[in-house]
Parts: sequence; C-alpha cells; structure tokens
Amino acid sequence: MSWNVYYRVVRDTAATPAELDALARHSRAIHRSLRDYDLVLSVDGVSDDVLAHGHAERYYDPDDADVRLMLDALTQLRGVVPNATVEVWDDYGLIGWNGSTGRFDFMGQCDVERFVLPPPSEARRKVSDLPDDHEFSPSDWSSRPVPVAASPGDPVDAATIGLPEPPVFKVLSEGWRRRLSLHAWLHNPHGVLATLRSLRIALRDGDERLIDVLEAGIHQPAADLQFVRVRPDIQPGSVQDARQADLWLDYRYEVEQPLTRLSMSALQPRLDEHYRVPVSVVAEEVAGGPLPIEADVRVFHGHSYDGFIQVVLELTPRFGPGELSGSVRLLARDETGMALAASEESVSFPTDGTAAAVVLSVDLPRSRLPQVRVLELSLEARRDLHVHLGRFALGL
Repeated sequence: MSWNVYYRVVRDTAATPAELDALARHSRAIHRSLRDYDLVLSVDGVSDDVLAHGHAERYYDPDDADVRLMLDALTQLRGVVPNATVEVWDDYGLIGWNGSTGRFDFMGQCDVERFVLPPPSEARRKVSDLPDDHEFSPSDWSSRPVPVAASPGDPVDAATIGLPEPPVFKVLSEGWRRRLSLHAWLHNPHGVLATLRSLRIALRDGDERLIDVLEAGIHQPAADLQFVRVRPDIQPGSVQDARQADLWLDYRYEVEQPLTRLSMSALQPRLDEHYRVPVSVVAEEVAGGPLPIEADVRVFHGHSYDGFIQVVLELTPRFGPGELSGSVRLLARDETGMALAASEESVSFPTDGTAAAVVLSVDLPRSRLPQVRVLELSLEARRDLHVHLGRFALGL
C-alpha cells in the first residue's frame, strides 16, 4: 500500500545563508542512512514562505526502521531554523506532533491541512544536486602579499599597473552559484588612460600547487587610481582548498609622444657621384612621454631624380616592452615652422628589450632641400601588457 509523506519548513522571512547551510548539513546527514530524505532548499528569491521542503513515498509499514528514521529526522528538522515551523502531512493523516514526547509520531491525525509542495525551479535546489562541500555562507577572505621570486630573464619594468594595497576577497552566494568577489585599487603610472581588459586569478593550495584559474573581463579605462570589482564563478572545492591567489592583469594603452627634435643647417644638394651623404644635426630637448626610449638618429640627404632626406633611427626601450608596436612619424619643417614633407613607417619592438630599427625618407624637390631646418620624430604606439600584480595569502 503506497504511502506519501510531505513536509516543509515555513517562515515569513527568507532563510539566511547560514540557515541554508544548517538545512543542507541536516539533509546530508540524514540522507546517508535514509536515501529518500532529501530537502529542497529555496536558495533564491521566491514569492512564498517555504524555506525547504521534501517528499517521501514508500509502502506503509509503521514498524519499518526507515519510517522511524524519517520521524526522527522530521523531529530534528524543527530545531534547525529559528522561528520556523515544520509542517508534515501524509496520505492517511497519521503523523502529528506529540507534545508529551516532543517528537513527530503516529498520532492518528495531522496538525495541518493538506498542502501542495512548490514546483521545481532554478530558485529551489535539491541538496543532493549540490556538491558535497557546497556552503552558502563561507567566511570572507583577508589577504596579505606573499613574496615571489622573479623568473630569470624577465624584463624589469616599474612602469606597469600595480596594486597600492592588497585586494579584498569575498565569497558570495548568488542563488546556488558561488562567486569570488575581488575588490582592488589599481595604480596606473603611465600618464595616459589604459584600457583594462581581463583579470586572471590563479588559486593555489597550501603547498602552492595550482588548483583553479578564474577569468574575469573588466573592459573599463583606468586613470591614475582606479577601483575595480570582479565576480568570477568559483567551484566550492576551490573555495575549500585555496590558500593563495596570483593575480594577472591584461591591459592596453596607446601613446603619441615625441622622440626627438633635430635642427640642421641649410643643405647643399650635390649632383656628383655621392648619392647619399651624412647631415650634421643637433638634438633639441623635448618633453618626454610615458615610454622612456633612447633614440639614436643618423640623417642623410642625397638625390635620385629629385632630392630626399633619409633618417635611420634606432630605438632602445628603457622598459620591459611587452607587446609594443606602432609607427614612427618624420616631419620636416622650414625655419618658420611650416611643414614641408612627412613620412611614416611602422615599427615593431623585440620583446627581449633590444633596439628596434626603422628607416624613414621624405622626397623633396632639390630647390626645397635648403629650406629644411628642423626634423621632428614622434612615436605612435600601442602597448599590450600581461602583468603579474602579485601573490596573496588568503586567510579564511
């Protein structure tokens, strides 16, 4: 003879994360010995007052040991959530609360009217469907820097986005999902807006072994000091074992900065066998940009059909270049500052920090070569960086 038992925990206020944890621990403990006892928790916003519910179907046998276990479990359930009521209803109206013994028992009548359990939804999760180590209210994580030795051969670059203070980590429960919330201030030393692209969080266990990698897109510009917050999904097992976190940031910025300004005396075009001859120039001081670069310049002039000025340029970055590419622009001016000719060439910087070489030329009528008095060289570049923000110990 089939027999159905329905039970629910009701209260007019939703369960807190700590109360959901208590209900889950209760359900798991009973489920080990009574497989059909499995609470369904209201883990997200619902419109009713049902915090948890369950249903068991079996053949009616009041002397069955599993029936006694179920009554014991329902009795324990009354004390799990403060100020909540446990309601039980069965097909034959047998189970009720025995005030003299302080337990659910076969009283011959139910204490409540027949009720219908809520239908399944994303907002209600069966405890057996959650990971065994899932918790709804984990402790917040504090963090402190952990020294990490630099790898041999890594370019040293002080001008990268960094953390002026340790980040703040928290584990959030959003419904049945878990998120690792990271709050941090970033310091941008470049003097130009940098576009933040993504943050990678590498979680490590107590032996510093990698156990999980979390990715989070940012997509926002960073000024001198910028606050960021990311919330990547995290597995409960990672929460349980994580003791350290490495932070890696991908970002990009674009610059347009002068490289050098050269003054020169009037050129005397030559029409003999010397196709190209060196030109004496004097470098003038210019305001620098966010990229410290040493420029070694040689200037030549000569003739083909008309005249030309050629600049051979070697650029040595005084920083770890990362992914740096762009273009160099040459502008020739007369003594009044009027532009006479311009040229632009792309340039790629080796990632090992060695010099990049580029040649620029401008063609001019021979009659205008003597008018050139100033050569201006500038750089337009885009820099893509993947930087290590540091390793941090996580205190649970």
